[in-house]
Amino acid sequence: MLVAFVSDLHIAEDRLDLHREILAATAAAIYVRAPDVILIGGDLAGRTVPHLATPGERNAMIEFLDALPLETPKIVC
Repeated sequence: MLVAFVSDLHIAEDRLDLHREILAATAAAIYVRAPDVILIGGDLAGRTVPHLATPGERNAMIEFLDALPLETPKIVC
């Protein structure tokens, strides 16, 4: 079983352009390897605790998820 695992993305409003580029490259690398499951660990957005994600941060995460293989199960933990 091949598992892709990404964690601590810390998508931040003040760096959205850079983070979108990194997320797109990460999604492309995952897509090519065709894992059986994709695990996405915590700290998805921001750098402070607690953090309420901004609309831009949420949209960047959605774009990342949409770029992953549709048929592959995804678990966010």
